[in-house]
Amino acid sequence: MEADSADFFGWSVNIYGESVIVGAPHHEDSGSVYFFTCEGEEWTEQTRLNASDAEAEDRFGYTVSIIEDSAIIGAHGNNHNGNDLSGSAYIFIKEGDDWIERSKLMASDIGDDDGFGYFVSVSGDNAIVGSPGHSDDGQNSGAAYIYSGLGSLTSAPDNSGDISLPFNIFLSSPYPNPFNSTTTIEYGLPMLGEISLILYDLTGQQVNVIYNGRQNAGHHSLSLNKGNLSSGLYFIRLNTANQVFTQKVLLIR
Repeated sequence: MEADSADFFGWSVNIYGESVIVGAPHHEDSGSVYFFTCEGEEWTEQTRLNASDAEAEDRFGYTVSIIEDSAIIGAHGNNHNGNDLSGSAYIFIKEGDDWIERSKLMASDIGDDDGFGYFVSVSGDNAIVGSPGHSDDGQNSGAAYIYSGLGSLTSAPDNSGDISLPFNIFLSSPYPNPFNSTTTIEYGLPMLGEISLILYDLTGQQVNVIYNGRQNAGHHSLSLNKGNLSSGLYFIRLNTANQVFTQKVLLIR
């Protein structure tokens, strides 16, 4: 590697077995991380990585953690959805000799100056992210977020070995919409978790439980059949641990 002035290479380090990860949070202004592997008695640079959506002063690599074939990298300076210095963390998975970015984590209750990603750690199938600027319980009271299911990021549901995980939870508008027989509901989860997908009528009454339970990270698709439903406007609600998403759908019989 060739170090540049003020890269701060070595600001964060972590080792697991014969793998080492080193953060350089000021490299190229946005930050970088370096992976090294031990070959005999020599440590060899394997790769240097940046965030896929790198921006100036993200501080990607300010904190790092690695275990087996999983790594988490904090970028506490990242701005998300207009929130200054809200912060984020990135999950990388090792595939062969390559480290692949698989997911981007943000706080569900994101806010300015939260510093989410200031501290990170990974162990087994779980990751934890510190957010010292979080202020729900008073100025800079802080918070920590635990994520489970990292193992679900290592293989594709169809065993093709090629997965594309969403960076955020989303619920798309059903199609077709309006519908007269069946409509398709698509949604995405960046991490494994408990969810429910519920259909409500205009009065707010629950009329159908489309899905309820634990689901892997990834892009998902479910069908909604007209069944005994009457013509009219309905609301599809996706409930996750900390967020709720709603889409309208119109049934015309």
